[in-house]
Amino acid sequence: MSSFNSIPNPNERAVVTTLFSESYSSAAVTLGHSLGTSQISARRMLLYFPERISPRTVCCLREVGWELHPIERIPPPDGGRGVFHRFVDNYSKLQIWTLDKIGIKSVVYLDADMLVRSNFDELWSLPFEFAAVPDVYGDKRGFASTFNAGMMFLRTSSAVFADMLSKIESDGYHHNEAEQGLLNVYFAEQVVLLPYIYNANLMIKQRNPVLWHTIKNETRILHYTLLKPFIEEERQQAISGIWEPEMRLWELAWMDAFTSDLQDKC
Repeated sequence: MSSFNSIPNPNERAVVTTLFSESYSSAAVTLGHSLGTSQISARRMLLYFPERISPRTVCCLREVGWELHPIERIPPPDGGRGVFHRFVDNYSKLQIWTLDKIGIKSVVYLDADMLVRSNFDELWSLPFEFAAVPDVYGDKRGFASTFNAGMMFLRTSSAVFADMLSKIESDGYHHNEAEQGLLNVYFAEQVVLLPYIYNANLMIKQRNPVLWHTIKNETRILHYTLLKPFIEEERQQAISGIWEPEMRLWELAWMDAFTSDLQDKC
């Protein structure tokens, strides 16, 4: 276990996201820009499928600071039957653990549908192997004791990756939750639960507006779980509802990215 005061070299830590289709390209660009404006002291690495991402998107991603790391797809068990369509590629996220091969020792993983609101460098001092934020659901599960895999702090290990890979086909977890179901079982005895400010799931605002108001000024990372501001139909659904302020925040970040990083470059 690492010492709490032993902060790894910035070159040995990385904020990592994934991009598996063009539909999330503007999300990944905006996330990268928000990491830059928040001055996170770590490398920014994006794992992606090269065959699915256009040259223009590659240019935009690099302009906002992402180091691109191509990976191969890890298919879901049973051909993906029963897995929500947005999650069918998500087992490929497990390859984050293999970044030890290129010198990365610690990672803060963020889904591309997130927006960084303020610096979270304090996470690099965590003396744990794995940490995440409790999930929040709209159904009877409500505020859950299981974690949301959209934001994770972890120590890389190719050995851990190989072990997780061997368990993908098992029946010991809910396949409909894809890699999140697997990770919740795999790390059940190790996970350290972090405050909601590191994964401010929009569902919190719907379930408990008072809690949302309490944490909003301290929020480090917003998570657009319910409606995606980078998908036009979903943005239009949300823009006049309770999530209007959060939608506006994403739009402002996207426009700032385009003006400061991307204008006339890609």
